[in-house]
Amino acid sequence: MEFSESLKTIDLELQNDFRERKLYSRYLHQSYNRLHKKSMSIGIDFEKKHNNVKSCAGFLDFSKTNTDAFKLKRANFCKDKLCPMCAWRRSKKIYSQVHTVVDYLKNDYQFIMLTLTVRNVTAPFLSDTLDKLNKSFAKMLKYKAFSRICKGYLKCLEITYNREHDTYHPHFHVLIAVDKDYFRSDYYLHQSDYLAMWQKATKDKSITQVDVRKIHYNPNRPELSNISSAVAEVAKYSVKPSDYIFTDNKILTDSVVYTFSSVLLNRRLVSWGGCFADVRKFFGLDDVVDGDLLHTDNQLAYGEVVAIYHYRWSHGKYKLYAIDYPQRIILSDPDNNFLFDADTGEVLEGVIT
Repeated sequence: MEFSESLKTIDLELQNDFRERKLYSRYLHQSYNRLHKKSMSIGIDFEKKHNNVKSCAGFLDFSKTNTDAFKLKRANFCKDKLCPMCAWRRSKKIYSQVHTVVDYLKNDYQFIMLTLTVRNVTAPFLSDTLDKLNKSFAKMLKYKAFSRICKGYLKCLEITYNREHDTYHPHFHVLIAVDKDYFRSDYYLHQSDYLAMWQKATKDKSITQVDVRKIHYNPNRPELSNISSAVAEVAKYSVKPSDYIFTDNKILTDSVVYTFSSVLLNRRLVSWGGCFADVRKFFGLDDVVDGDLLHTDNQLAYGEVVAIYHYRWSHGKYKLYAIDYPQRIILSDPDNNFLFDADTGEVLEGVIT
C-alpha cells in the first residue's frame, strides 16, 4: 500500500468512527464542568470527570503491518460510563465478547432473548427502581421453572429517557442459553409464563408485557440466522448519548447527566452467569465496562509491524504528527501541512489537511 493510501485508510476510520464522537463528547464534559461549578455533591468528582472526558481519545496511534493491516495500537480512553467515545468502544467490546461466547456454545445450546421492564419512573425513584430490578432478577433465577431452562445468561442494563414526560425507563436485555430440545420439551415456557414469573418477582401486577424471542441459528443457512442482530440488541449502549445530551437545552442536559451519573455510580451494567460466565472465564475475557477499551474485537493484526502512525486531537480534528518506521522517524511541520524525514529533512509525498 502506498504511503498516501495508508493515510487515506486511517483518515477514513478517524472521520467515520472517532471524530464525530470526540466532538459530541464536548457537550458532556461541558456539562460536568457546569455541575462542578454548581457544587453538585453526591460523592462524585465532577471536575475529575470533566477533565477525563475532555482528554479522552486525545491521542490515537495506529500500527500498520507488512500485510497492510491497520490496528489501533494505543489510545487514552477515559472509561466514563457516559462518555460517547467510551460507550461506543464498550458496545463494540460487548458485541465481540458475546459473539465469542455464543459461537463457542451454539453447537450445544439454543438461545432466547428476554427483555424485562418496569414502569417508567421519575428521577428521584430511579435508583431504587434499579435496585428492585436487580433483586427481582435474582429472585427469578431461583424460580424452579426458570432455573430449569436457564443454562447461562448475559444480562445488560439499558435506561432510556423520555423527554416529553421527564421519566426514565430502565430494563434488562437478557440473552439466555437453553437446551437444544427446549422448544420441543415439556418444560417449554410461553410468554405468559415469563410474564407471570416477572410479575411475581417484582410484586407488580401492573406489568403487562415481557418480550421473549427465539434466536434462530442454522449452520446450513446462515442467512436465516438472527444471532448477530440479537447480539447487537444486547450489546447496545446502557445509556444512549442522545438520551442525556440536548444541544438545545443545557439545563435539561445537566439535570439528566446529574441523574444518570448518580444512579450509575458503582453500579454493574453487565453480568454473566452459568455457561456464559464459564466460557468467558475460559477465554480470559476481561471486564467489558472497566476493562481494556483499546482491543474491542478479540482479533490480532497478523504480520510484522512496519509503521506506527501517531495522531493527536487539535482544533476539532485528528492530525497526524509523526510516523515511526524501523530506524526512521517521520514528523509533521508545525502547521501540520506536510511530512518530512526527521534525519534527512526530505519532504514526503502527500499533503495533510
